[in-house]
Amino acid sequence: MLQRQGFDISYSSVVLEIKRIKQLGNECFIKQDYEFGDRLEYDFGEVKLVINSITKKYYIAVLSSPAGNFRWCYLYDNCKKDVFLDSHVRFFKMIGGVWKEVVYDNMRNVVSKFIGKNEKELNEDLIKMSIYYGFEINVTNAFSGNEKGYVEGSVKYLRFSGDSYETQRQEIANYKEAEPEPENSTGVMTRGDIHVTYYYERKPSGIITVKYVDIDTNEEILYKDAETGEYLPYREQLQGLCGLEYEVEQKEIPYYNLVEDQMPENTSGIYTEDDLEIIFYYKKQEFNLKVEKQITRITVNGQEHSLNEELDQIDVVSSKVSETNIEVTYKIIVSNTAEIEGTATVIENIPNYFSVVENGSQGWNTVDGNLQTNEVTLENISNPANFAESNLDDNQATAEVMLSVKTGGTDTLVYTILDFGLSFIILIGNILLLGTRSKNRIKGIALKTSYFLGNSLKYNKKCLTTNVI
Repeated sequence: MLQRQGFDISYSSVVLEIKRIKQLGNECFIKQDYEFGDRLEYDFGEVKLVINSITKKYYIAVLSSPAGNFRWCYLYDNCKKDVFLDSHVRFFKMIGGVWKEVVYDNMRNVVSKFIGKNEKELNEDLIKMSIYYGFEINVTNAFSGNEKGYVEGSVKYLRFSGDSYETQRQEIANYKEAEPEPENSTGVMTRGDIHVTYYYERKPSGIITVKYVDIDTNEEILYKDAETGEYLPYREQLQGLCGLEYEVEQKEIPYYNLVEDQMPENTSGIYTEDDLEIIFYYKKQEFNLKVEKQITRITVNGQEHSLNEELDQIDVVSSKVSETNIEVTYKIIVSNTAEIEGTATVIENIPNYFSVVENGSQGWNTVDGNLQTNEVTLENISNPANFAESNLDDNQATAEVMLSVKTGGTDTLVYTILDFGLSFIILIGNILLLGTRSKNRIKGIALKTSYFLGNSLKYNKKCLTTNVI
């Protein structure tokens, strides 16, 4: 008969359906009719939305009126108590009125605790809300969805019906809107999945400025640009994308040392829209050249004279002056006591009344047996960093030999025969200087020099002025 009426159904399907109906027992349901404004039913339903290719579960609070066949819902990301209360407030405000009775199932937002088999303790906040708006609370029996069947059907209807929907772009930290906009941001709900895709791109970050500062002057350290010759700061600027990580490191700066106990705390972090400043502190390396002059040997008429560290004195009897030969050997030590290499013109002042003997002028230019000049100065002290010396007191050194001529009586004549003031000086090679002051004085005084160069020092022995590095 069913097939004659056009139904595509088999006999076995009919048998199974009849069997199911028989198993239902004697329970029956009576459709209820309500007056307008008498009854409002409430329920939650789950929906799944795909936004930006991510599927997420949401909840719809549904309120429906059986008498007026009216349905209303609001989308939330949870179904907790604050959402439960908020949905009532929104609905009553939208309608502009309140129903006499609101029907709920036994959800946690409604029933705080079951007492015995049939008694229930209602949620205190729900009671307060019902008193405020003036509606009665009706809670269905457990597992009796039919007692609020209209809202049960409304959840399904709203979930899968042809009702309209509308989506909105969300604010996402560190991102900004990007094209294209979705064409289906609004539409009609169907039983199939609807994918609404909003595009974003990361926001550009603020500027991170990295500075390298001299801790003594609190000014940025400069370098000379090879192309323009300008002095520019060792400064860097970074920009990235908000939300991503950044990291900066200290720079190796010539002639400066990093002050490690003043390291900035923000050398790594996350890019934001705000500008940021990172400061590394450095201290200048020191520059200092030191000169020393030491007498190493004295011989009188071929016999070695014992040396005194503080003051050397030679005693000569006045009757033997014309027969006495004195030879003084000394050394000049130039050393670099700091960190930066440098250059200087290092010259020894030749004593008055002395000239160079031809066979002793090793590599020095002479005219008629005399040096071209016997007056020298310190010139061109410099270093690549152009820093001042840290100590000027050690730029001079002296060594003295005192000659005591005894007359045979109580009188003694004392002469300084070697008293050289040095200004960063070094005399290269062994130079013999013979006294020419008077024939009836000391027969001969020979001065022999030797040199000692400290670390990072170089020299040129074939010129009067010597560069020390």
